[in-house]
Amino acid sequence: MGIDFWKTLSWDFKNSSLNRALQATGRPVLMSTGLSSMDEIVEVSAKGGNIVLIHTQLSQKIEDVNLKAIVEIRKQTGLPVAFGLHCACHDVLKVALGFEPYALLFYLKEDGCSRYFDDEHAIPMSELKPLTNLLKSLAPSLGSGSKSSAEKPSWVVH
Repeated sequence: MGIDFWKTLSWDFKNSSLNRALQATGRPVLMSTGLSSMDEIVEVSAKGGNIVLIHTQLSQKIEDVNLKAIVEIRKQTGLPVAFGLHCACHDVLKVALGFEPYALLFYLKEDGCSRYFDDEHAIPMSELKPLTNLLKSLAPSLGSGSKSSAEKPSWVVH
């Protein structure tokens, strides 16, 4: 069927039979950690396989996003960690870039249609291209992390 990857919902995070079946396809399995504790994430990830974890919180509130968990999950599991947006503030995607997620996942919705199940955090289709272009243009700002001396630019007056 040409499937590139599988994505599981957070309530199936500990569903061993589903995870084994998806792993058997040889495709990456992106597993949402939305309802799981760090202990559960470490336990499931220790079973190995072609896993990418998705950090998400099933909350619309910006104070619940907890982007630092991307780094902590990666450190504790040694696995790649993506970010799944469930926050109504879409600018969180820009901030998430700084934590170098494996991927950014978000919901889309048609413009002007009636309410969707994931309506508050879904991105209207008309905003998709500008948003992805902006995220792609911002990504290089992360740089390599190394720092070296440079010559003073001509516009500096001191």
